[in-house]
Formats: sequence, structure tokens, C-alpha cells
Amino acid sequence: MAITAGLQIAASRYVWKRSAPETTIGAFCAAYANVGNLGLPIAGYVLGDASLVAPMLLTQLLVLQPAGLTALDLSTGDRTRTWRRVVTTPFTNPLLIGSLVGVLLALADVRLPAPVRDPLDLVGGMSIPAMLLAYGLSLRFGPLPGKGGRRAQTGLTVFLKLVVQPLTTFLLAHYALGLDEAGVLAVTVIAALPTAQNVFVHAGRYGVDVVLARDCVFLSTVLSVPALFAVAALLA
Repeated sequence: MAITAGLQIAASRYVWKRSAPETTIGAFCAAYANVGNLGLPIAGYVLGDASLVAPMLLTQLLVLQPAGLTALDLSTGDRTRTWRRVVTTPFTNPLLIGSLVGVLLALADVRLPAPVRDPLDLVGGMSIPAMLLAYGLSLRFGPLPGKGGRRAQTGLTVFLKLVVQPLTTFLLAHYALGLDEAGVLAVTVIAALPTAQNVFVHAGRYGVDVVLARDCVFLSTVLSVPALFAVAALLA
């Protein structure tokens, strides 16, 4: 994630001269994998163990997402940027708060009582369908994928996500970490997952590069099918 996000940030800032918020959304598109909606079933079917996506899922929720949202909060707001604000901003974000509370409850093996859990289950169950509806509407009423401009940046971002990230992961897993064949396959498959739709939601929330995020999600999802087949054929 660090390598692909870093390459995207460098290209955004020094090649296309994008602003800090636009650079952040671009980095999300290049590094934030869809380990929830697609990663869990693919890991269960291809790898035989859905829990293999847990490290990537937690890393994105507790590290990548807070860092990116903090950058967006600091670069899109009109408040004075201070060290205190930089440090406290991540812990005022509902997404990070929810993730931290969930991890703590899981570690403590605490099960919430039904009056508390059931409303949360209802909201949680509604979130993904609502996100998909919003994404579908953007495809229907926005420009066609690839027609909204920034084709070069979109193409590079999708290339980073589907080629550079899994290739880098394979090299690190095989040569640097010395994982066994099953481990190398697992991390490479997870790295080859497409851009998460969360990125589209974040772009819409902050009003930054919504079309770029939408197109990267769409193209990477379509092209992830041959990418995942290629990974499985080469490593399985």
C-alpha cells in the first residue's frame, strides 16, 4: 500500500500538479483494496480461508483510512492548521471511532445487548446497499467511465492498483519475507483486489475528484477479473 500510494502521490503532485485533496483521493484509488465486499468471498473461495483478509482490512480501517481522511479534513477545511488539530482530527472522525470501538469489543469478547446491537445492525445492513445505489446513480447520471477527463491519471491509477500493487506484494512476500507458497498466493490475491467503493464515498463526502474515484472503482473492478485469474494461474 505504501509503495503504490507513494507512486500515485508523486505522480499527482509533480506530474499532474494536483491539489492535496485530489492527491489524497488518487492515493486512495491506488492503494485502498475492496477487501470487504469482494475480498471476503474471494478469499473464502480461492484461498479457502476468509479470515486471511483480516490484516488488510484492519490496516485499511485503522491506518490508511484515518491518515487519508485526516489529510482531507486538514486540506479542505477553513480552520487554522495547528499541531493540536493535526493530532486530534483522526479521533474525531466517526469512521475511525467506530473501527476502534469494534476492535476493542472484539478483543474483549464483549457482545452488545440486543437493544444496542439491533439498531447498529440495521444501519450497518443499510450502508452497503445505500453505497451501491449512490454509485449506480453516479454511473447513470454522470459521464460514462473514461469520458470524464483525466484519462492518463485514471489509467495509471488502475495500473498501480492491479499490476504494481500485487507485483510488489509478490516480490516482498517471496523474497523479503520468505512466505510459503500458500502465503505468497494469499497476499498477492488480496493485493490484486480492485479499488474499494469506500473511496467513491469519501470523494463524494469531501467533494473532491468524484468522477476519478468512480472511474477507478469501475475500471479496476472489471479488470480485476483477469488480474485475479492471472495471479491464480501463475501462483496456485
